[in-house]
Amino acid sequence: MSISIYKKHYVLLTSIITFIYSIPFLLSPYDFVDDMYRASNGDLFVWFLNVRPFSVWLICLLNGSAIVPDPYPFSFIIAFLALYLIFLYTTDKIIRSENYLLKLTIFIFLLCNPFFLQNLSYKYDCIIMTCSVALACLFVFKENNQNVCIDYIIRSCLLFSLYCFYQCALTLVIGLLAVKLLNDSDQVAFSGLFRELFLRLCNILTTFFIYKICVVNFLITNDYGPLGKIIVLNEYIFIHLIENIKIYLLLFLLYIQENYIIVSLIISSVFFLYTVIKDFLKKNYKRIYVLCLCFPLLLVALTSSNIILNIPSGNTREMMGISSFFIFIFLYVQKAGCHSKIMLLVPICYLWTSLLLSSALCNLKRIDHQKNALIVQEILQSIYHFGNKKVEGITFIRDDLRFSSQQTIMKTHPLTRKIFDFVGLSNPWYVNGLLNGEYYMHKNVIGKASPDFPKDAKDIFSGCYIQSTLYGVILYVKTGSYCDSITKNYNPGTF
Repeated sequence: MSISIYKKHYVLLTSIITFIYSIPFLLSPYDFVDDMYRASNGDLFVWFLNVRPFSVWLICLLNGSAIVPDPYPFSFIIAFLALYLIFLYTTDKIIRSENYLLKLTIFIFLLCNPFFLQNLSYKYDCIIMTCSVALACLFVFKENNQNVCIDYIIRSCLLFSLYCFYQCALTLVIGLLAVKLLNDSDQVAFSGLFRELFLRLCNILTTFFIYKICVVNFLITNDYGPLGKIIVLNEYIFIHLIENIKIYLLLFLLYIQENYIIVSLIISSVFFLYTVIKDFLKKNYKRIYVLCLCFPLLLVALTSSNIILNIPSGNTREMMGISSFFIFIFLYVQKAGCHSKIMLLVPICYLWTSLLLSSALCNLKRIDHQKNALIVQEILQSIYHFGNKKVEGITFIRDDLRFSSQQTIMKTHPLTRKIFDFVGLSNPWYVNGLLNGEYYMHKNVIGKASPDFPKDAKDIFSGCYIQSTLYGVILYVKTGSYCDSITKNYNPGTF
């Protein structure tokens, strides 16, 4: 397909890609983790505890009420529409020429970031993540104001708003800074690039201190306080930092187990090494200096800005800068004059993998909802068996029920296992959201009390998906496959 056709249909192609990418989410009305709490009571107060006050105010403003009921499907529609518009803007800032094939490539890298998927799966958080992404793009690519002080203040305001929406978007900011430095290297001297980077890093640090003084110190609680502490400055700081980097690199390794990503990385690596060697041989030292200057930024983009935390969470949603890493590598090769058509396989593989992952993730939400409904149904039967008034609390002592369709998806797409880390009946917080939030059972949820049923338990209720016993006023429950009508090595795909 020629570039002239891409130029004619660029907006149409990006619209189609965005629409196709959004379909799994639009067809997924199921609550995902925190959604069970928020949809049940419409209370977003916990975002204040996460020091994200703008998130609460925006969602309440969009809803026109302090109580926010289930926003599906409009939250997904708003999120993807906003992402589409902000990435069109960002793509135009990165590629100022009329090369619409290259623009389409950059748009795909920006939109189909696989580490956006966890946040996009939330009915409420998807809008918040979109706002933080928009602020990150505006902070980096906003046109410079002639007055340096005014420009600094405007960028600081954008960054302050980003912190108040979703702090992890700082990873994307740092990654996009590397892309901008590479982009500007054609027209700006190396000293000018260094000055630009210094000013932006000063923006990040000074705005963070203002945010900490004005917001964090007033909203943070003892429960969340330790999670936000940075690494202690001592002789072990570099060891601690390396260990934190390993946490996020392991998540990236799960991603590159996708077959198409392996193909794209091999192609990217070969062409990237070729261009670096070519730069050395031709003594194009400015490009080498720019690469060295951007290396720390790319390391953060590949992991997370949370590597500086004392106890990082290690969630996939914190790695929002991955797309900027791929963009940098692709542009570095392109700017060296390497225009091989083989490189087009990189965005194609990237796009196709993200489409597969988004479908897999939404199918996992559906399967998990179906599984939970069956489990809750049998819990209600066991409560009826033992007597409703006798059961005051519920504890899950084992969660061994895994549908074969779940296992197949997680085996094929290892990254989905980490996205679903908190989804499980062995997690009392999750169980409380499921039973008392989504299903409104009004039973106390007790943390894991023992590894198995009490030894002197006599009456054991057994269904197809749970076994339970009442001990005192606590219903002990374990999940699994208990019908036992067929052999354990039965293959459900064989009839």
